[in-house]
Amino acid sequence: GNWLKTKFCKKMKHILDHVTNVNLDERGWISSLSTKEHGELKADLYIDCTGFNSMLLEKSLGVSHSNYEDMLINNGTWATKVPYVDPNVEMDLTTNGTAINNGWVWNIPLWDRISSGYVYSEKYIDKETALKEYKEHLNNTNQWCKDNDVEELEYRHIDIRNGVHEKAWHKNCFAIGLSYGFIEPLESTGLAFVIEGIHKLMSTLQTKDRYVNQFDRDCVSREMQILIDSTKYFVAFHFYGTVRNDTEYWRWFSQELEMGEHWNSDFNGTPLGTSKDETMDISRMRFRFGTSNIFTIDGMACVVAGHHINLYSDYERQRLDFYNPDFDKKFWKRNIEEVINYWKERNKKVSLLADKSPTHYEYLKEKIYNQT
Repeated sequence: GNWLKTKFCKKMKHILDHVTNVNLDERGWISSLSTKEHGELKADLYIDCTGFNSMLLEKSLGVSHSNYEDMLINNGTWATKVPYVDPNVEMDLTTNGTAINNGWVWNIPLWDRISSGYVYSEKYIDKETALKEYKEHLNNTNQWCKDNDVEELEYRHIDIRNGVHEKAWHKNCFAIGLSYGFIEPLESTGLAFVIEGIHKLMSTLQTKDRYVNQFDRDCVSREMQILIDSTKYFVAFHFYGTVRNDTEYWRWFSQELEMGEHWNSDFNGTPLGTSKDETMDISRMRFRFGTSNIFTIDGMACVVAGHHINLYSDYERQRLDFYNPDFDKKFWKRNIEEVINYWKERNKKVSLLADKSPTHYEYLKEKIYNQT
């Protein structure tokens, strides 16, 4: 944040203050913000970055919020920071998500600590029991929590609501980030929503020379709706195909969750069977911005493969962006031993390279953080 502030925001005036009131004019548009230390602040456009509070878009302008509880039932999170004992061993290359009794746990290896959290549904477990379950999981995590006393870690509870507001841009207010919509605590996805929102806002202002009409606002709102809706379906599919049924939580996903018509979707935000008018509406938005869906059918192939589902016929497989005809010729429907031997030899080569390479921690220490 400080780097962006010093390098790119020299023409901006940064005011740190508490907003005490949002003032509306006779049309219902935001006319000014009343602040504790700087009085009344006026602008032409207001960006709502107030998080779940959605102080401008929802609380002041009354834009309704729709939850995603029909598909995504998680609504609580316990989070903590786990210190490294030996980062050279404990610092993973990847972010990991682990399913436990009533939700899932994230493990994100940062430079100075491990970020961890338990995402659960209060429909099946209360807050205190969830914390106990989370601590038990940490105690059983041998790789990176074995030398930490989980009772001494600091835990923070966060109430979450999966869902989205009816519009991203309403009157002279544009909502970005949590103030517009949220889908599980997935940081990269949240950042993507922010980046897409900023891009669409700036491209609209630049294209129209800062004069914005209702059509522009509707276009941006529709595109953001497509983006977050398609992400909702993509995330829900991770639960939808599960065969786990050892708790009520997982039995709900495996037996009760219904995706309905969204199973028959092109995963670009347009469900098959969409009406002609709706299709034309979506096409008009895409003509302007391009498709906003960050999860395409190629990504779905990875999700369903994890559920041991073969989604594709020969014809459908050949239409994939990553389709490789040479791979098909060599391995598809061939002797399974040939495939196994191929991957064994490949893994040997990878292992030889890995043995000669620095660990993840060593590489970051030398190349990124310049520490000796």
